[in-house]
Amino acid sequence: MNVKYLLCVFFILTIRGISFSQTEPGTNLSEVAELLSESLVPLENELVILGKDKIYNLKIEGNSEQKSFIVYLIRSSLQDYRILDNDNTPGAGDSTDYIINIDNPRLDVKYTSVYTDNVIGTKKVRRVISVSYELTINDSRDSARVYGNKVSKKAEDSFDLDDRNNVEDKRYGFLQSELPEQDTADRFIFPALIILASAAAIILFFSIRSK
Repeated sequence: MNVKYLLCVFFILTIRGISFSQTEPGTNLSEVAELLSESLVPLENELVILGKDKIYNLKIEGNSEQKSFIVYLIRSSLQDYRILDNDNTPGAGDSTDYIINIDNPRLDVKYTSVYTDNVIGTKKVRRVISVSYELTINDSRDSARVYGNKVSKKAEDSFDLDDRNNVEDKRYGFLQSELPEQDTADRFIFPALIILASAAAIILFFSIRSK
């Protein structure tokens, strides 16, 4: 009875590992977009106070790749507001009521470790996604600051190593990351234990059938 119980436990753990490995992970693009969208809630609340009838000039510091991503997300998330992109709208500053400044923006994806997750040896990648920037709103008439906030958001999760190509987006360099090296236990010891456990389960299974 004890042998049969051990086989049942092994079978349950194996099925559980397979079901977990089939879970669809969020892409780096979707995870960064979600964090950035969440971070825009205080900005939207402030724009509600200032008014939808006002014209806003959006100025973003930083590299062009991250800048274009932030501009797109802000304008699509706050499409009810009249927000002009300073870089792509000639004379945007001449007729605006307020200037939205985003300084030191950082959208970052980092893989912190590769580890073996379950009894079937599924390789997982632990990732940390972070969004940070400094947000200020100034009155266009006298440059007086009407709002300021330092934004910093972070999310941690993991995904199957085999899904890396689906998780990353080759269009954006900041949505990719280098894989860290695996430690000795994950590279050699754990796989060996999995093979031994599988072999033992097979031997026990056939020994029971032969009785």
